[in-house]
Amino acid sequence: MSKLVLPAVDAARAKILARAVQRRHQELGTTVSLNHAYEVVATVCGFETWSRMKSRLHECDVEGEEPAKLARGNPERVLAESTLSFEDFVPHDVTPSVVVSGPDGAVKTKILTELISKWRHNHGSQARVRLVTKRPKPHYIEQLRGVLASGNRGGIDANLEVLRIRSMGRIRLNPFDTPLGERQPNSAHRARLVDLISVIINEEAWETPGVKSLAGLLIDMAYDAVSDRTRDGKPNLFVRGTDKKIDGKVFGNDGVATWWDVAEELSLRGDRDLAVQAQAYAVPKLDIMMRLLRSDQVDSTFGSAMALNGETLVNQAARRIASAIRECVSLQSPSNTTIDPNIRSIIIDLDDDDEAGFFGKLTSRIFSDLCFSFESLFGQSTSKERTLIVLDGLDDASCQNFLINIDPVLKGPESKKLHMIASTRSAQQAERHSDASSFLLHGFESRAEVNDFRKMIEFGDDAFENAHNFLFDPEQPQSVALGVRRGFRTVADGMVAIP
Repeated sequence: MSKLVLPAVDAARAKILARAVQRRHQELGTTVSLNHAYEVVATVCGFETWSRMKSRLHECDVEGEEPAKLARGNPERVLAESTLSFEDFVPHDVTPSVVVSGPDGAVKTKILTELISKWRHNHGSQARVRLVTKRPKPHYIEQLRGVLASGNRGGIDANLEVLRIRSMGRIRLNPFDTPLGERQPNSAHRARLVDLISVIINEEAWETPGVKSLAGLLIDMAYDAVSDRTRDGKPNLFVRGTDKKIDGKVFGNDGVATWWDVAEELSLRGDRDLAVQAQAYAVPKLDIMMRLLRSDQVDSTFGSAMALNGETLVNQAARRIASAIRECVSLQSPSNTTIDPNIRSIIIDLDDDDEAGFFGKLTSRIFSDLCFSFESLFGQSTSKERTLIVLDGLDDASCQNFLINIDPVLKGPESKKLHMIASTRSAQQAERHSDASSFLLHGFESRAEVNDFRKMIEFGDDAFENAHNFLFDPEQPQSVALGVRRGFRTVADGMVAIP
């Protein structure tokens, strides 16, 4: 029997909760009045009737008592007594999210690992975890390995993989990769590529006018140049010896068959992994842009454009892209990483060994794009699987960029499969992230509230699902107003700030 730690409630929040109860009943095919919904809220919050709860709310307003104290009288109330489930209290299509904020230290690590552990316990064999971090300390990785691998029959090696993304490392993630069979990126992927190429071309101190337009043109030209379905396309030809795993499976002729042909043949045979690898040789790579920058089409459009440093925009782009090719092998190599579907948990370390290099300063920004464009990391789940994404220790730009990238996923059909925890160094940083995603953040900052939160994690099987419904910070009433103003359907997501 699961227990619910009651949320703190003020009048505005009570109305939001009542509307949520109404929507839930509508989804179940029943209709309840708003008055009845208020009675449900009162029952769950520990009051006999809504009128008593309403009068108590009024007393708090008159006496100046903090609304957050109102609903904490019975934290171990058994939800089943009111014949309600948690799904009656919160719409079923909401993606709960928790933002854990605070300085580096054992407390934040403990809360993160407890949340991850509870998630795995609740969802069992259907749970997938993707932890994205930067420069993790060894003891933190070992602690996470123990949490992620606990209870798995196959042991740590069979169920956990650590991907250390480095600009010169063995893992290659080409940002131009497309889903199997697709010759062009979709609109979201193209937008990410435009941002990525713009970051490469721009000088770090300023943003050059016209860069995004040039980046968009180069990207479109790059895909057309290697396509087998465009008039002027010259697709990459299959060359035996490029990939020994593919050689033994393909009967095409060198110099005649294209890599698109090879990928299609392997896909028809049902060998998806090799088909994806073959397509990695078919899509464009960054070096193609060096040739395209000298094309008549680019010259006629941008030949006279000047950068802010006095050189032509085309020359600046060529110089910066050449540096990227030289200093970041991953951007110039076919993707070479496939994830075993039996591996349930992946730790992605975005730190780079060379902080001083051209790409050392941009690695987190760039590889947050690459990870989300790499479909085997976050896609291809079954209908019953649930994925927990944890962002921990990323800088502000990287975390915000990550949330921007996943926002379309959270708004799409996959949203019911995804949950997220983000961990940052400050509450202000976490609130800035809310602008980049469909998250409603609530903060509570006292150590006592953090301890209550930790207790909540420990005593209920539904603890993670209830985490976002725990406390409302009376010092931040704008968080509720934000949710109403922006039209969020979510009741409340949680932010834990550790002093």
